[in-house]
Parts: sequence; structure tokens; C-alpha cells
Amino acid sequence: MQIQMNLPLRILALLLAQLMASMGVALYMVADMGIAPYDSVAIINACFNGPLIQFFKTKLERFYK
Repeated sequence: MQIQMNLPLRILALLLAQLMASMGVALYMVADMGIAPYDSVAIINACFNGPLIQFFKTKLERFYK
């Protein structure tokens, strides 16, 4: 069974994703984990995407150390 992604369903998915991202940013800011919420976005993305972005992860780790 495949779900057809029509416009209302896409808008709902967009709103849910925006809510989740906003909550993540808010938690990041409240915990005082860096200068801005986007400080760790590239590092987290590299961790979840694995070897496809391993090169960039290595570069970021060298930059932040």
C-alpha cells in the first residue's frame, strides 16, 4: 500500500516537520549548547547520513577542535 502525497498531505507534513525542528532549536537554545542553534546542524546531519558526508564531518571536526 502506497500513500499518495497530495497537496494537503504535503502541507501537513511540512507543518509537522517545522514544529519538530522548532522544538529542537528551542531545546538547543535553552540548554546553552552553543552560540546559535545551527552550530551543530552540519555535525548532526553528518552523523545521521553516514559515509556520504564523512568528508565534511571530518572537516568540521578539525575546524571545531
